[in-house]
Amino acid sequence: MKYIFKAVAVVALFSMIACGKESSDERWLMWYDKPAEVFIETLVMGNGQQGAIIYGGVERERIDLNDMTLWSGEPVDVNVDTLAAKEGLAAVREALAKEDYAEANRLQKRLQGSFSEFYLPMGSLLIDFEGASEVSNYSRELDISKALSKVSYSSGN
Repeated sequence: MKYIFKAVAVVALFSMIACGKESSDERWLMWYDKPAEVFIETLVMGNGQQGAIIYGGVERERIDLNDMTLWSGEPVDVNVDTLAAKEGLAAVREALAKEDYAEANRLQKRLQGSFSEFYLPMGSLLIDFEGASEVSNYSRELDISKALSKVSYSSGN
């Protein structure tokens, strides 16, 4: 297991060095000075099919993984009774204006199809770092222009 992690770390380090030669446009840079504690603080990476949610931990890094093939639904029925978006949305708004929330809910389900599905998590990758003490200069960032996420800090000497 240690060898696999070392190989991944070497590839990641090479990628950061190769991509880091160009200076980043700060308009596309998100950065934080501490690890994420909850999902809303994480940095989300992905290509539309696979994703990773990076917390940026020091003693333990947590990366939640996802793949588009993992979802809560079933094969789509193309013959399902749906409303066209333009007409359907107007009907939902009308029901809401009348405060008929049950009807609005019924109509909005027809906008979505039979159900509104969502992706399910594939799992969490946990990486424990030994000897992380006296951490300083912590930085967690996402360069949107390069699709590159990076966590850096100093530990001990």
